[in-house]
Amino acid sequence: EHKNKLRRHCAICTIIGVEHPVQSCQPLPQIERDSTAQGTFAAWSWSEEVTSWTQEMDFFKLFNFLVISAAAVASMTSIRCAHAQDCMESPADCDATQVLSDFPLFDAQATSDLKPKKYCGRYERMSLSDDGNTAQYKVVYVDASANNTPTHDTSTLKVASNTGIYVTYGSDTGTVYQLTLDYVNGDQCFIGHCNCTVTQYYMLAKPDSDALEYKKCFNKIDGYSGGNLTMLRGLQKCRNISPKP
Repeated sequence: EHKNKLRRHCAICTIIGVEHPVQSCQPLPQIERDSTAQGTFAAWSWSEEVTSWTQEMDFFKLFNFLVISAAAVASMTSIRCAHAQDCMESPADCDATQVLSDFPLFDAQATSDLKPKKYCGRYERMSLSDDGNTAQYKVVYVDASANNTPTHDTSTLKVASNTGIYVTYGSDTGTVYQLTLDYVNGDQCFIGHCNCTVTQYYMLAKPDSDALEYKKCFNKIDGYSGGNLTMLRGLQKCRNISPKP
């Protein structure tokens, strides 16, 4: 009878695919065999063994949950601790070269221009010079008058100063735009304004930027524009834009 119980205990270990953490498939405790209490005592010993095994399994589940939770919190904390730089207040603290390095992929998210000519702009870096001051990007966008049809182009971004970036496009090499950095939130998002007749602000961000960090940039451009913003990534306009250019 004792051997049969051992077989049953081992079978349970095998079926669930988890070994007993302390006494995996070991002989059950010896049972006093007197004629009056044998059945009751045997049942109690088996119940005690299963209860102990269940409690230990619950402990390991709780331990794994705590480890996973701690890792998730640490990850979120590392994202949310992005070092923001206010380039308007402290231009010397900003680094346009670092922006080119930190943003291999970014989207145009919002602008103070109430009638923008381009929507859904996405930039994917193709190359970065050894000194980090020049980057080549593939670009895809939707022209405001092109019925949501994607247009593909290239763009060169070249550092002019610690807060200035020259921008040219392959389709219009004769025009040089200057983007002046106003706010850089780590490697999550940044805001700049162009050298247009009327100053226009643009917010650019990684597609997978953290929601809280994204909001910091959005609040900044909302303040710069006095609340007059055009969102550049409407679902309807951008429905034909692929995840990458």
